[in-house]
Amino acid sequence: MTAAAWTAFVTAGVGKAAVTLPAATEPSLEACRTAGDDFLLHARFDLRPRLPGLANSSGRVAAQVHLQLVNCVTAETSVDRVLRIDADPDAANEGDYESGAEVTWRRSVPAALKSVALLGRVGRVIRVAPPLAYIDFRGVDLKPGDTLRDFARSDRGAHPSTIALSVTQVFETYVEAIYPAADGEPQPAIGDLVEFEFSRPAASARP
Repeated sequence: MTAAAWTAFVTAGVGKAAVTLPAATEPSLEACRTAGDDFLLHARFDLRPRLPGLANSSGRVAAQVHLQLVNCVTAETSVDRVLRIDADPDAANEGDYESGAEVTWRRSVPAALKSVALLGRVGRVIRVAPPLAYIDFRGVDLKPGDTLRDFARSDRGAHPSTIALSVTQVFETYVEAIYPAADGEPQPAIGDLVEFEFSRPAASARP
């Protein structure tokens, strides 16, 4: 698969908020921070061999994508998982998968990446009423009981330690979350950056 095709597939799966660094730019935390971005995504694509015992359906080719999503403020890895993907090759390219990669993977790769919800992971605290904080999350499928992490101040400076919050109510454009409000403990402030913890089952995609 060409680098251009892979970049197009990843961009389609991650969403329009993704920014692709120029070819001459080495992807690094420093480059991510300089750009003022939230995450650095590493996505490695490998074909999976047809070996006895592997569930590769007849007429399909299998692959895996290793995703590592790194928080550019804390340098912590937010997502580290392997997606197993089955492609649906075009009939004209049957048996010649790599030469027809743009056709083979055009649906399955973006679908698998969308299932992981890589973007929309960061919101900002818009109001604090101890022990509750209200966070501006849009387009993220959160539910009561989900865990959030307040990891940085409004100026993107990292907290000495992250503040754990638990979602109590979900509204159209924001969520309400509770946090430990004990004296001496770090507490959320308006403008803080908050990330949701991702702990859903591994994804698999078949178009």
